[in-house]
Amino acid sequence: MSRTYEVQAGDSLSKIAQQQDVSLDKLIAANPQIGNPNLIITGQRLNLPDGDRIGNAQLQHQVSRGETLSSIGQRYGVSAQALAAANPQLSNPNLIYPGDSLRVPAADVGGDAARTHVVRSGETLSEIGAQYGVSAGAIARTNDIRNPDLIYPGDVLVIPGAAGSTPPRETTPVTTDPADPAPVTDGQNPAPPAAGEFDYDQIAGVRGNANVTPAFIAEVEAMAQRLDTRPEYIMAVMSFETGGSFSPRANNPSTDATGLIQFLPSTARGLGTSVEALRGMSATEQLRHVEAYFNQYEGQLGTLEGVYTSVLSGRARPNPSDTLFSSGSEAYRLNSGLDYNRDGSVTSGEATSAVASRLYGGVSAVQQQLVDRGQVPENQRAGFVDGDFGPNTSAAIRRFQQAEGLTATGLLDDATGRALFASDAPATQTPAPAGEIPTYNPYTVYATGGGTVQISDPSQLRAHHDYQTKVREGQTLEVRDVTIAHPGESQNAQRIPSPVAGTVVSAGPLGNAGNAVILRGDDGGLVYLFHMSRVDVRAGDTVRYGESVGLQGSTGNSSGPHVHIEAAPQTIRNWVGDLLDGRFDARH
Repeated sequence: MSRTYEVQAGDSLSKIAQQQDVSLDKLIAANPQIGNPNLIITGQRLNLPDGDRIGNAQLQHQVSRGETLSSIGQRYGVSAQALAAANPQLSNPNLIYPGDSLRVPAADVGGDAARTHVVRSGETLSEIGAQYGVSAGAIARTNDIRNPDLIYPGDVLVIPGAAGSTPPRETTPVTTDPADPAPVTDGQNPAPPAAGEFDYDQIAGVRGNANVTPAFIAEVEAMAQRLDTRPEYIMAVMSFETGGSFSPRANNPSTDATGLIQFLPSTARGLGTSVEALRGMSATEQLRHVEAYFNQYEGQLGTLEGVYTSVLSGRARPNPSDTLFSSGSEAYRLNSGLDYNRDGSVTSGEATSAVASRLYGGVSAVQQQLVDRGQVPENQRAGFVDGDFGPNTSAAIRRFQQAEGLTATGLLDDATGRALFASDAPATQTPAPAGEIPTYNPYTVYATGGGTVQISDPSQLRAHHDYQTKVREGQTLEVRDVTIAHPGESQNAQRIPSPVAGTVVSAGPLGNAGNAVILRGDDGGLVYLFHMSRVDVRAGDTVRYGESVGLQGSTGNSSGPHVHIEAAPQTIRNWVGDLLDGRFDARH
C-alpha cells in the first residue's frame, strides 16, 4: 500500500530518506511535484517509495505529529485494537508519540480497496468527495490533511463512511455558492495549526526556561493535535498554573496541588499516580499525565477558554459567555475578583482573560501594548501598566476591539490577543522612497488547484479549485490561490505587496473570506485579497503598486496560509511575476 509522509519543520529530503530507510533517488523520483529537491515546505505530503516491508510481511509505520492509533489504522485499513495488539510495547495505546515505530499487522495491510482512493493528477478533495458522496472536510479529517489544497498524485486516501462494495459515482466537479467569497468546507473548524505557527518565546516564562526544551515543545504540539486544540493554549495554561516556571514540582502549599496544571492529590490518584510521583518527573515526562487529564474533555478544548476552565473548575466551558460561578456560591466568593463587570457571575471569558495575557508575556505586557497602540487616553497612562486586569484595562481592550471590528467584550480572548500583538513582518522589503520601485527579496511562489506546485513563471498558475472566475460589479475577475514564502520565515508573516496602484475600498473581517482587502485600481479594476493574518491598510487609503497591504494568513474559511486573489488576468500575471523577481515594475 502506498504511504505518505508529512514534512516536519527542519526536514530535508535526505533526512526523510534516512529516517524512512529509502534511497534519496527513489524518494525524489516518487515525488515529481517537487520542482526543487532542496526546497520542501512544512506540511507538504510526500509519497514514500515501496519496499519498506519488514520481516514477517509487516509494514513499519513511524508515528507523525498528531497521529493516533485510530487515524493510523484508518490509513492501513486496520482497527486500533489490532494495532495495539501488534505493538505490546505500548503501555498505553492512547499515548503514542512522534517517532514511535509501530508494526502494522500483515493480515490487515491493504484493507478493502473500495475504502481507499489513489489521487490522480489534477484531482481535488472536492471532486473526490463528490465521487464517493462525502464532504471534502470529512476526507481531510479522516486523513489528517490540514490543507485540503495540498494533495498529491499517488496519495492513498481513506474514504470515510464508504461501504465496501460502493463504487465511486460519476459526477461533475463541485463548485461553491457563487455568492460565497471563499470555498465551503462543510462548516467544520479547520484543524489546529501546524508546529511553528506561534512564537512560543512570547509566552510568559518560556524564553530561556530550562524546562521548556525542544522535546517538551514537540510533545506539547503532538498532544495538542491529539486533543484537537492549539499547543499555545496548553502552554499558556501551564504558564499560568506554574507562575511561568513550567516546573513539574510547582506546588500550592494550601491545597498540595502540584505540577504543570496543578494536579490535586485526588486528581493524581484518578490518573493512576500521585503528587509525590509527579514531583519526581521531568516536565516532559509529566506531559503524559497532562494529556491523560485533558482526554476526559474530548471535543471541548477547541478554545483557550475550554482548555483553562477544564483545569480551573473541572468543567470545560469553551464558550466565553458560559457562566462558571454565580453570586452566593463559595466558588464565586473565592473568584469574585474575576467578575470584571460586577454582574454577579464569573464567565469563562472573564476567568480566562488573565491566562490569555500569558500568551503575550502577561497582563503588564498587554497593558503596555494597549498604550503603544493608542488605546489608552493620555490622562490614564500614568500608572496604567500595573499588572492588574481591572476596569481600565477592560475599557482599553473594548476600544481596541471596536477599532479592529472584533466583538467588543472588553475581555482578552485569542482573536483579540493575536490582533493586538500581530507580529512585525520579516524585514524582506527594502523601503522605497516615493517614485522608486518597491523591492523585496524574491518570493518562492506555490500555486494550488489540483495539488500544490512551486512555480517559476506566471504561466504556471492553476485555476482555483472551486471556481475559475468571479463576476463582481460587472467585472469578470480571474480567481487564483497562491502561497508565498521566504526561506526560514513563517508563512503567516509574509508581506502581501499590493497588486495594483489605487484606493482601498474595504479592509478588515469579511465573513468566510477572513481578513480581507478590496482595492480599486487607478484604472477602475477591482482586486480582492482574502484570508490575511493581518491587515495594514484602512478604507480610503491610497496605495502604490507593490506597497505592502498586510500579511498572508489563513483566517476565515481557510485551511492553510495562502493568498486568495481575484483580479484581472493581466493584473495577476504582473503581480506573480514581480513576486518571483522581487521588483514591482509590472514588466510581465
